[in-house]
Amino acid sequence: MKKIALAIIVISIFLSCIKSSDQPGPENLKCEYLINPIGIDAAAPRLSWQIKTDKQGAFQKAYQVFVGTDSVLVAGGSGNIWESGEVRSALMPVVFQGQKLEPFTRYFWGVKIKDEEGKWSNLSQVASFEMGMMGQENWKGSWIFDSKVHDYNLKPAPYYRKTFEIQKKVKSARAYIAVGGLYELFLNGNKIGNHR
Repeated sequence: MKKIALAIIVISIFLSCIKSSDQPGPENLKCEYLINPIGIDAAAPRLSWQIKTDKQGAFQKAYQVFVGTDSVLVAGGSGNIWESGEVRSALMPVVFQGQKLEPFTRYFWGVKIKDEEGKWSNLSQVASFEMGMMGQENWKGSWIFDSKVHDYNLKPAPYYRKTFEIQKKVKSARAYIAVGGLYELFLNGNKIGNHR
């Protein structure tokens, strides 16, 4: 008898999972048409997503966006930077309309949608975007020149190297580089990125 009851429970859970997959939901979240981008310089970035569903004729009737600095809060359906409230629209991208976004800051966001039957989806997986320098006043570095004459015809492009030691473990770091021409960045002898 216990085996039959257990089998019924397992089948019920399986069937509920199949039904929930028919429920439209947002996925493939993008900010400025990029997945989890860094270095965003738009004061009001554009957010977009796709609707995942197997249901014929499904569409988005409304959405609700949550943006915050804490991924856990956003995952719980709360945003300390912007909560759009229910917006009756199927149009995308959605332009951010919350508090002023700060340079060098990572933001997390999620969205849920209301389908054509008026049912809300679950909240999407949390996505992120990181703001860049966001203004000329944030460029505090010193300019490096290849000679006192500042003549690029004088000699081949120079090679600059800076040695430094880090006293604690690094979780995340960014290098902001402005250059007239091409550059490649290396750290500990390894090229950073895959482009010039």
